[in-house]
Formats: sequence, structure tokens, C-alpha cells
Amino acid sequence: MVFETQLGDAVLIEPGVRINPKWPVTQRDSVQSAWDRHHKEIVESAGAGAIGVLTSGSTTGGLGSIVVLSQEAMLSSARAVNRLFRITESDIWGLVLPMFHVGGMAIPIRASLSGSRVVRFDGEWSAKAVADFADRESVTLMSFVPSQLYDLVLAGVRGPRRLRAAILGGARLEPKLKKSARDLGWPIFESYGMTECSSQIACSLAPDSSEMVLLDHVDARVDREEVLSISSSALLSAKIIVDEDGMSRFVGFEGAKWFRTSDRAKLDELSTGTAITILGRTGELIKVLGENVDLARVRNIIKNVATEDTSNGIEILSLHDDRRGNAIVIVAESVSLLERLKLSAAKWTELLAPYERPVAEVVIGTFPRTSIGKPVLLEMQRMAQTKLRT
Repeated sequence: MVFETQLGDAVLIEPGVRINPKWPVTQRDSVQSAWDRHHKEIVESAGAGAIGVLTSGSTTGGLGSIVVLSQEAMLSSARAVNRLFRITESDIWGLVLPMFHVGGMAIPIRASLSGSRVVRFDGEWSAKAVADFADRESVTLMSFVPSQLYDLVLAGVRGPRRLRAAILGGARLEPKLKKSARDLGWPIFESYGMTECSSQIACSLAPDSSEMVLLDHVDARVDREEVLSISSSALLSAKIIVDEDGMSRFVGFEGAKWFRTSDRAKLDELSTGTAITILGRTGELIKVLGENVDLARVRNIIKNVATEDTSNGIEILSLHDDRRGNAIVIVAESVSLLERLKLSAAKWTELLAPYERPVAEVVIGTFPRTSIGKPVLLEMQRMAQTKLRT
């Protein structure tokens, strides 16, 4: 199916809030009601063409937040991506992300501004079907999340013949998964972005690079706690916080120059631009037996020394512990995945301080995930805590 868009008067996406159609009706109604309830404030902050994108609430609970974006913000982001990848009318986008996700919404806007074309994969997700679709349609550009790339690598499907960039975002890309994908001919570009900035913030400049550089429409700074703030013409105008009971709260950001994220980062000035390294989430600096522990660092060490790629079914979480303050726990989807990970236990034990090492393991079955494959960490913590108590 060819997905057509028109530039027109620069309103490229129909105004309104985007909701996953697979959500229960009551939850969809709650989100739509919250959007309608704050309509006047939305228009005042983002204009009549305002777009609402629901974030997952993967770490905060509730129904999540509706990020309110203006058409101008989406256009600014699209122009920056087009400049970075030098996208022209000869390019063809293969759209495999949902249109209620900011990464999916951004693609037809980029296409409209560059004169490129969009073809949309409408079938049931299947690694082979997606690769065949991309080959058949002579796709040159695609955007994925790591869970989708994992499926492609697991199936052993090779990169499409004309594909020049497969942009990965939405979650951290494990080095082993990236190497496996590259060995199969997928030209992987790592990216970092967020709904609050209308999609991409930084991206690697070549398929063989893991170094991400800020796009030219973004400025960044970090404070003494390494917390990242960003400034951009693509920033959100507002947020609507929606509770599980349907109650909502409008928070305006119009006029704010800087947006403080929930990520910790390191910035380095290079000849190619400002390089950014994401160190983890702010909530991942925890105390264990009175010692400061960077949970993101612990997670990276354990996963990176694993003898096999277990990135799609293993998580390292912290749970409350009366004695230790926090307990570091390995959470797995299956016993076999856990056993494979434990083959490398001697390596990570050597690299981690005693108080940084996991003190428990738990198998919880299929991980709860968002529509684009992100683990819902808050729910996983609840499931792991329940399992450990029984």
C-alpha cells in the first residue's frame, strides 16, 4: 500500500490525539475525554493543528501522558532528519512503525518535505514478510525499534538490496544485536529521541559507528547530576497527565526554552558535532547497602559479557529491600534464557563490586510490553516482587 501525504498549507498530520486501537475501549475513551476536556488549553499552547501522542507510562504508571506537539515542531524535526540523511525524491520510506507512535507519524512528514515516497507495510508482523516487502518496494529508508530488529536477526533475514539506512530508536540497542544485524547486511544507524522532541534528537553518522551526534535543531546541556536538558524548535507545547481513573492534569511548556529529561547523559564536543552518550535513567541511580549504584551500568555489564544474545528476554531491575535499601534482581522471560545468561556469571562477578551484584533471579514469563516492544518496567517490578514473595 502506498501511503500518500500532501504538503498543502503545512498541516501534514490530522489534528487530534493518537491512541493505540488495540487498547481497551474504556482506556481509549478516558484518553479521548482528557484531550477533549483540555481542548481550549491545547489550542492556546500548540495551535489548532495540535497533535497528541500518548507515551506509554512504562515507568510512571497510570495511562501515561499525552504529549502535545504543534505542527511546527513536527516540521522542524522532519527537516533536521532530512538534512542529516540527505533525503531526496529518489528515496522510498518503508513504514513499519504504528502511526500512533511519534516515529511512525514523523515518516510521512519527512517524505512530504523531501518529495520522497512512503510505502506502508500493512500485514501481520513477520520478519521475512517485512524484508520481502522492503525488497519488493525498493525501500531505501526504514525506522525500527530494537524488538523488531531482534525478530529480523533471529529469523536470519538479510537486509534489503536498496536499503541505505535502517534507523534504530525507541530503546537501547545491544551491541551484540547490532553486530548480528550488520553481519546480515542491515545498515544500522543508532538514534536517540523522545516524543517530547517530536522524534529524533541524536543519531550516528555512519552504519559502523555507535557514536551519536546531536541533530542540528537541538542544543543540550547536563547538570552536576548528569541529567540531560534539551532545547529545540521541535519541543512539546504541553503534557496532559492521565490517571488510571480518567482524571487528567494539563501542564503547559510553551515559552520554555529548556526541557529537563529523565535521562542522564555525557556530552563531548567533536569536529562532527556534539556527541551524546546516554548513561541511563535518572531513577536508575540507587542506593544499595548505603552505596551509590548505577543500575544502567550494572545492566550493561551483565548483558555485554553474556556469551549469547539474551537482550530481548532479560532485564536487570531493582526492587525495594528492607535491609539493603534496594536489591538488584535478574528478571527473565524463561528458565532457558536465565540459564544461558548465567553461563557468564563469573565474568560479571569479576567486573561488579559485591554490592552491585544481583542477589536474586526470577522468571516471570512473557514480559509486559508497549505497542512498540518496550518492556513496561513498573509492571515487571510488580510481577517480580510478587513472584519472589511466593
